[in-house]
Amino acid sequence: MNAAYGRGDEAQLRELVQEWEAGPVAPEARYSESEELYARLEWLSRRKELLTVLAQELEQSAIGSMLRMAPDDPDRLLEDIGEKLLADVSRREAELADLVQ
Repeated sequence: MNAAYGRGDEAQLRELVQEWEAGPVAPEARYSESEELYARLEWLSRRKELLTVLAQELEQSAIGSMLRMAPDDPDRLLEDIGEKLLADVSRREAELADLVQ
C-alpha cells in the first residue's frame, strides 16, 4: 500500500482498496475424515466405471478381436498373419509375372 501510494499508482491503489473491502479469502472447506474417505470412494467408483467402458471399447476393437482369437500367444498370431500376407503377395506377384509374359 505504501509503495503504491509513494509511486502515485492509482490503479494499484484501487485494486488494494477492492481487496481490502472484499476481506480475507475464506479458507478451503475441510472435510472430516469420513467425508474425505467417501469422496475418495466416489472418485474411485467413477474411475472404475471409466476403465470398464475403455476396456469394453478395446475388446470390441480389431486388436481385441485378435487377442480373443489367440489369447495365449498373440505374438504368434501376428507372425501367422504376416506369413499369410507374404505368401499372398508372392502368389500375386507370380500371377502378375505370368500375365506379363
